[in-house]
Amino acid sequence: MRGAATVTMARIVPMWALLMSTTPAGAVGADYQGLTMGGDKEVGSGKDGERRNLPFAHGRSFATLDGYLAHLRQYAGPIGQPWWREVRPGVYQHVTTRVPAGPAEYRTRAELMRQFGFTR
Repeated sequence: MRGAATVTMARIVPMWALLMSTTPAGAVGADYQGLTMGGDKEVGSGKDGERRNLPFAHGRSFATLDGYLAHLRQYAGPIGQPWWREVRPGVYQHVTTRVPAGPAEYRTRAELMRQFGFTR
């Protein structure tokens, strides 16, 4: 009987330690600090002028805004991450799964290029 209690406690203590070591509610993990859709964090340049460290880019770098937006549409959108949908030529709507949904957010192509640091 004593052996069963020891095994149970051995399982509970590591779980408790894990829970106590997590980031507090509302805190932002180090991986996401400064990464906002508002472009507050400096976006670095990769090889041949490609933009890197973009939000929801999943570690990829992009030479053009079109390439980045296509990546967001194809890979970020289906898993519930924000992306930009072109609603008319040169105007994009920010698509999120945020609940409750806030007011619709729109940007022009020029605004997105400036926000994400693209020149083409």
